Amino acid sequence: MIRKFLLTTMLAISVAGGVVVSVAPVEAADAQTPSIGQQVAALLAQYPNGGAGLEGAISLLISGSADPSAAAAQVILAMPATAPSSQLASVGDAINGVTSITASNLEAALASAIEGSIDPVSATQSALAEAPYLGNEYQAALGRALATAVANIGVLNPTAAAAMQSLVASSNVDGVKTAFAEQQSIVGSINNPGGTQQNSNTQESGRPAVSPN
Repeated sequence: MIRKFLLTTMLAISVAGGVVVSVAPVEAADAQTPSIGQQVAALLAQYPNGGAGLEGAISLLISGSADPSAAAAQVILAMPATAPSSQLASVGDAINGVTSITASNLEAALASAIEGSIDPVSATQSALAEAPYLGNEYQAALGRALATAVANIGVLNPTAAAAMQSLVASSNVDGVKTAFAEQQSIVGSINNPGGTQQNSNTQESGRPAVSPN
């Protein structure tokens, strides 16, 4: 019987504390390849206490992607809001250590992923849970991404947007909150130039012209 092999399969092995880690590729042509979210869930189950093994595996998962910034955004949103701090810290260290991630690309990827999420409120909770363990530049990127997502989601789902804004307001991560407030000012000036009130035709036109910096 002819067996189908993935030409793009990458097997990365790292040894951390005597444990061998296998990481599946981020992109592959086969529809059965696990998503990043599924791979993150499997790694969290494998390393319930976090540590170097989890950090190394997440680093390989992100750096092995064609778009590390987008992969990092997906990893952040795949983290359970209730994950233990040891796991959140290990994932944060992995993201901070991948030099091919850029803050601007991470911001755009986070905004897009949150807006496209089935449950943007839960996505926001996951992002804010990981936020304390991200570097300052990435915290700011997350804050700007959340402000953009709140503005765009608020057009059709103001209830979700209000819940997201409340979550940011109650966060203890100043880097996220400051960038969120600054980006909201920019978004407001774009959507409502001169401080004029939008009319009904503008409101019915769809999403506001907002994009991450």
